[in-house]
Amino acid sequence: MNMNDTEQWISTGAAAHLLGVSRQHIVDMCADGRLNCVLVGTHRRVSASEIDERLAQQRKLSREETRSLLLGYAVAGHLVSDPHRVLNIAQHNLDAAQANISRGSTRRWIAAWRALLGLPLLELVGVLTSKSEQSCELRQNSPFAGVLTESERTAVLNNSRKNVSAA
Repeated sequence: MNMNDTEQWISTGAAAHLLGVSRQHIVDMCADGRLNCVLVGTHRRVSASEIDERLAQQRKLSREETRSLLLGYAVAGHLVSDPHRVLNIAQHNLDAAQANISRGSTRRWIAAWRALLGLPLLELVGVLTSKSEQSCELRQNSPFAGVLTESERTAVLNNSRKNVSAA
């Protein structure tokens, strides 16, 4: 793997600290290919975005974040099966929100979602189904209202209650 301008790289020690493991464990993960790294001289550097993704996978979600994640999976299913319809609904909702902007934070979410809707399908599905903090915040400001039927939405929320209480 080559170091490039768009990716940030961190030391094995910093990665170990962030993940709560030993530096040697990070080195071992690099050596056996479980973690991408580059060599800078004799020092390994690991991808900061890959460490962020591993942190997101470890992150404990709140009840509300769990509900929005499960709704995100349901929306992602519709997005994969009928992207034209789902993207049109999202664009329409963003246009309506844009017409009624009253706060600066709303502008930020509208701009973020407009950029995300231009991503390749698999990347957009990744945002909808990620446990990362950024994805959780984005789902709280989702433009996908109306994609799920009321019965689908109710079923997801009922199942999320069962999942959260069983966990």
